[in-house]
Amino acid sequence: MRLNGVKPKYRMNMKKYITSLLAALLPFCVMAEKKVSKIYRLEDETVQELSYDEQGRLESWKEYYKQDVDDPDFDLRFNYIEINKVVLSGTIEGDTDRTMEVTLNDDNLVVFATENRNESCISCEYENGILSKISWWCTDYPEDKAIHFFQIENGNPIKLSGYWDYSSIKYSEIPNKCGLVYLPMITCNTAWDYRALAYAGLFGHGSRTLPSACSFYPDEPLGIVDYTLDSDGYILTMKVTNGNDGDGYYTFEYTDVNGLNEIETTGSEIKVYYSGGQVVVDGEYSRLAVYNLQGSECVNSNLENGIYIVDVDNKRFKVLVQ
Repeated sequence: MRLNGVKPKYRMNMKKYITSLLAALLPFCVMAEKKVSKIYRLEDETVQELSYDEQGRLESWKEYYKQDVDDPDFDLRFNYIEINKVVLSGTIEGDTDRTMEVTLNDDNLVVFATENRNESCISCEYENGILSKISWWCTDYPEDKAIHFFQIENGNPIKLSGYWDYSSIKYSEIPNKCGLVYLPMITCNTAWDYRALAYAGLFGHGSRTLPSACSFYPDEPLGIVDYTLDSDGYILTMKVTNGNDGDGYYTFEYTDVNGLNEIETTGSEIKVYYSGGQVVVDGEYSRLAVYNLQGSECVNSNLENGIYIVDVDNKRFKVLVQ
């Protein structure tokens, strides 16, 4: 028997993966001052490790049980090939030699991705940088797609309709200061394999406020989420109750990355500013590179409105385009 064209080997226990929405939510505003480096789940001693490159982009992501550190469930490396292409390689669900090829749009968000061993594809659409539609299908059954739609309310994605209509998300009033990533993987089967893209911020920015509850079935209690925060508003601990196998107590660790407050704006021998659709440098220099807040390099022409990080001979400047 197949489910939506999925071989039995690849079916997922959707109740189990409430963790993907709740336990694996983490801050990913790419140019933030700090990002999550580790997530611990106390009950089963699951560990997630994340590291970043010099541009603040996710470079590697590993998930393993503490007692099996040499046998990770997920172990992926990110290769940012060009502006609109990313390739992930490594281990997924214990299978080695897995490769994921990703195509990005002009906003550096996933529009299409394929995964080699599972022979599956996803496509995505967005509304103001938040995921509004995701489709998943097996390459063997391109006509048989699991499609899900999300309505954006007050900057938060709310489940609207789709293959599994029973899941829903509720939000607290706690500001999502650093852009908690919304993971859409609970909405379609083996799209679970693609969750590393959400960790990298490639599924769009997070919700305006922190999720407070999630449900899979209307006749079951809500999975309630409680947080403790540090003085800067970053999550220190998270407790999930009635989460349908996602229950647990989680702790978060952070690492410092290059942040906007570290960027030079004055006191330099050169002047960097926006004019005529591009970044202009007054003064002598040998190298200029322009990056968006997702950490991807941009062509220095016809720039859209927003904040850009400009690297001039290894000195960084913040430039506002409006």
